[in-house]
Amino acid sequence: MMAYGGRIDTNQLIEVAENNKPEYIPTDPVKRPRAWQLMHELTSEFTKQDPGHPASRDNRDIKELNDKFDSLLAMFSQLLGLNSQQIKAIRESGFDKTKNINNRH
Repeated sequence: MMAYGGRIDTNQLIEVAENNKPEYIPTDPVKRPRAWQLMHELTSEFTKQDPGHPASRDNRDIKELNDKFDSLLAMFSQLLGLNSQQIKAIRESGFDKTKNINNRH
């Protein structure tokens, strides 16, 4: 009955997992975390079975973008770290901007 998928929205006795094929994703908001987990498992399985499908390429593209973003964040962190090191060095050198400003007048 449900071997081809579909939506069940009434209380009924039905046969599921025909031919021992797993199926069912809960839509109850209380069970949403489990639904997301099941959908992730399902899409991962589909990606392995059909690597040429556009959704599989989308997943690879997203991973590539995430990797690039992580690289940018690492570079930005290094830049901020260098900047804070420079500020620390200026402070430790005894530089006082108020003295330099007062000496100009």
